[in-house]
Parts: sequence; C-alpha cells; structure tokens
Amino acid sequence: MKTEKRIFTLIELLIVIAIIAILAGMLLPALNKARGKSKQIKCANNLKQLGISFDQYQSDSDGFYPGYADFGNAIYWPYQIILYTKSPDLLLCTEADSVSRSDVAFKKTGPNYAYFKEWINPSYGYNTYVGGDVASGALRLGIKNIRMKKPSSTIVLLDNTRVSASGAPLPGTGYYVAYYYPTASDIIWQMHDDSVNVMWADGHVTKEKTTAVMAPSSAVTTPQKPLWLVYK
Repeated sequence: MKTEKRIFTLIELLIVIAIIAILAGMLLPALNKARGKSKQIKCANNLKQLGISFDQYQSDSDGFYPGYADFGNAIYWPYQIILYTKSPDLLLCTEADSVSRSDVAFKKTGPNYAYFKEWINPSYGYNTYVGGDVASGALRLGIKNIRMKKPSSTIVLLDNTRVSASGAPLPGTGYYVAYYYPTASDIIWQMHDDSVNVMWADGHVTKEKTTAVMAPSSAVTTPQKPLWLVYK
C-alpha cells in the first residue's frame, strides 16, 4: 500500500520555530547564570591560592605582609607575590577584560617575571591598611600579622578596578590597591553580579555584596571601615 509523505505547512513550521524560540528564551538566562557562577568560583579559587602565597611570603618575612608599593623602584605587590605563585593568571579574575589579559601574557615573557615589578593592573585590590601600614619615603611597608585583632574579618584582597579621568569605572582593567571608599584612581567593583569576591586575612574567601565592604565616601566610616582596619 502506498503511503503519503507528510509535508509541514508554513503555519506548522512557524509554530515549531516559535516554540524553539520560547524554550531558548527560558534556557539562556539559566545558562548565563551558570556561566557567571562558574567564573565566580574560579575567581574565588584564584584568591585562595593567592592567600597561600601571602602566607608563604609572611613565613619568609618574619610575619610581615608585603608592602603594596616601592614607588622609588617602581615595584608593586604583584611582583613580590608572583615569586611564590609562579602563575600570573592567578592575578586576574576570569571577568578581566582582554587588555589586562594581554598585559599579563606580555609580562610572562620577562626573565623571572621581572616585568611584574611595574605591574599595577591585577584584578584584585590590596587593602591599603594591610599593605601600606607604614610609609617610609616612597616605600610602603605591610603590617605584621600579629597586630591583626580579627584576621577572619579583615580584608586583604578583593575585586577592584580602575576609574577613568571622569570617575567612571573601567571594569576588568584592575588596580593594585584598594580603599574602603571610591577614589580618583580606583573603585571596588561588582565583578560578579552585584557582589565581589573577598580574601580575608585568615585565608578564607567569601562573596560579599559590594555595599557591605565599600562605603559611599571617606566620610562614612561604618559599617565598612572596621573590615579594613582592625589592629590590636
């Protein structure tokens, strides 16, 4: 018996296309959210590894944190830590833009990562009170770990970015030092939705709302500033 071939009409084809479009619209937000979560976890792992490097630095430096900069010799904290990580990629959040990533790729070519001494574009800002406890001329010296009253609630590193001359954030470009309020050079930036990854002085890493760790201005000192400056 001869069977007839079923041919889709134009209306049926349009209905199928419409259903596919609806399903895609429902699935894409979930996929984007999952992708963002994956990047946030990778960023948190970077910070955990950097925390280990900071511990190793302190072990070799009588308990002192690295200073965030030696302006006289153009040396910044990434250079001091890169000697322990041996992995420049740890200094970049997965959300960092191509400019920062190409910068790191270039600096990998330097002998013993020497070019990193002048690198001020890591994704993570270093708490100025921890890395700049003492100012000696052009040199900034880090705090000694035994002076910290509450290491588990003292910020060391967190997502940070440069700002333009007009004060607009330049997400993903990075800046080497961070303050508890926006400055003319940098701002704590919500790399992950409206949140930032934070590495605390005891080495643990959490995801925090940006408003929980950054005050709107230097005139506002609570509740954010105590997370930055906790001395015995």
